[in-house]
Amino acid sequence: MIEKYEFQLFSKYLPLVSGTNRQLCESPNTAVTLRGTVGDSTFVRIGELDQQLRALDLSPFGSWEIKRVYSTVEIARAKLFMLKIPLTHIAGEECGTLYDESSTCEDCGIGSRQMGPLRVAFRRLSRVRDIIRLWGGELIASERLADLMQTFRVSGAVLNSVIDSTYKTVVPMNLSRIPSGRELVSRATERGVGLSGWQFFRWVHQEFQRSLWDKVLGEWKQYTEEQKNGVNSEDTEIRKRKENTIVKQNFRQIIVISRPIELAESSHFGSNPFDMSAKGSCRCAAGEIAGARPISSLVVKLASWDGSDVCQTMVYMGSRGGLFRPFQILVVSKRFFQILRQQEMKGFDFEVVDTI
Repeated sequence: MIEKYEFQLFSKYLPLVSGTNRQLCESPNTAVTLRGTVGDSTFVRIGELDQQLRALDLSPFGSWEIKRVYSTVEIARAKLFMLKIPLTHIAGEECGTLYDESSTCEDCGIGSRQMGPLRVAFRRLSRVRDIIRLWGGELIASERLADLMQTFRVSGAVLNSVIDSTYKTVVPMNLSRIPSGRELVSRATERGVGLSGWQFFRWVHQEFQRSLWDKVLGEWKQYTEEQKNGVNSEDTEIRKRKENTIVKQNFRQIIVISRPIELAESSHFGSNPFDMSAKGSCRCAAGEIAGARPISSLVVKLASWDGSDVCQTMVYMGSRGGLFRPFQILVVSKRFFQILRQQEMKGFDFEVVDTI
């Protein structure tokens, strides 16, 4: 493995970096891009500057990135891979997605739970990326990726419906007003499932009734549109029974249901590559935030992996700030990773995950 770095170093600190070209030091730009290999003299000097300035709550650079490049042999022998998915500047919260905050930690912001389907404005989602992570940490699959996961029976995750928030319902959803809704209520009653809350949300997205829930969403959208336009609801129900319409969603939410995997102590987190104090770490009753982001390769305790194709770490990364929520790191099996690459899925980078 070769580790390549890129720093956006503030120009005023360039004279303090040994070996820097004098012309660059006189650059009028606010910051200059420095690239190289982790461990070289420039990297070491930037690290020393960072340590010196840390006491003053300053940093010599504005942003940074470390790219790990692997050989064919290293990729072939790996069992697990971390998917690096850039954040899309959209939050389900701003689009009407509901959350239960009753167990949310006031200090770190973890512990909240999504209530009901994810709502997001489809027009704001990329059509060229197959996997998207929102500010709240939610994962969205394109229709292409969702079909792929179902075709290859990818384990460890379920695909839930996503509602386009640009469509506004005129009344709260009443399942008894549409045929598919009454059928869903009947099923829930037979199985002793309540009609609200987290339990119902998870139940309606299980494999055996997920298609019925899609039908509910489609019929309810049609019902509210026709109510607004003055169409008789009884005529609507008769026509819907004949057409047996199921509305296909363009996007799906990926809900990871596999057992969380445990990281070894050799997995380091921090605000930058030199932050050995793991700034941003927090442990509470709701869970643990390991730090702002990984600053080393992930090392997983193999015994904690249940063999699923889609997993996430036990620990979170990031911090609660506005619409941003801490989230768990996505890790996939070699099988799923190979499928993603063979089918040319887009929207992610990757790193090899070491195991012990």
